[in-house]
Amino acid sequence: MEDKDEQKEINPSDLARLHYSITSEKDPEEHIRSQLENSDYELEKLTRGVAHYKRKSDGSNHISIKGSDPSNMKDLISDFKLGVGLGGTDRQFVRRRNQVKNIYRNNEGDNYIIGHSLGGSIGLHMLTKSKGLRSNTKQADLYNAGYSPAFDNELRKNLSKDDKKELKSKVTHHHVQGDVVSSSLLQKALGRVKKYKNPSRDPIKKHSINNF
Repeated sequence: MEDKDEQKEINPSDLARLHYSITSEKDPEEHIRSQLENSDYELEKLTRGVAHYKRKSDGSNHISIKGSDPSNMKDLISDFKLGVGLGGTDRQFVRRRNQVKNIYRNNEGDNYIIGHSLGGSIGLHMLTKSKGLRSNTKQADLYNAGYSPAFDNELRKNLSKDDKKELKSKVTHHHVQGDVVSSSLLQKALGRVKKYKNPSRDPIKKHSINNF
């Protein structure tokens, strides 16, 4: 029998996974809160693009940036602009960056960024383009983030050696080998790359947040 007093372990990928409840559950907030019961985390605010979790033991903020919904045209446009190196012109990139800035501005405690797929790309973009966000972020865990040579060129523009060093110290890319969406991370990436294996030949399974 499970000990009711034993705290449920939650890691960053779990928080990213729960964020997808926004598209899969009738009442996503209720579902997430129930999944976080008896854990060190609680849900502060939930939107389609950004979820704010609070860690109760230390007051830290854990911000999830959600990946693409294939049925949503806005997400598909963001994916396209990312691929061709025009992320900075995309409304969702700008909107989600501003949402994260507001969370940082209005909450005390250390800040952590979590992102999967498009969400990882947006998280990385905001950390490269905003010195303020980068300085006030303790760590970023990005899972199978969308990446391309053109996106890499966009990110590196105007970055100093110190900027790149800071990104490497704070950003960890979690990449499943064979994932097409994030494969360019192996050639060139801002941040560290941690590799994982999934023997499946199904590209959807390789890209899924469930790998982590």
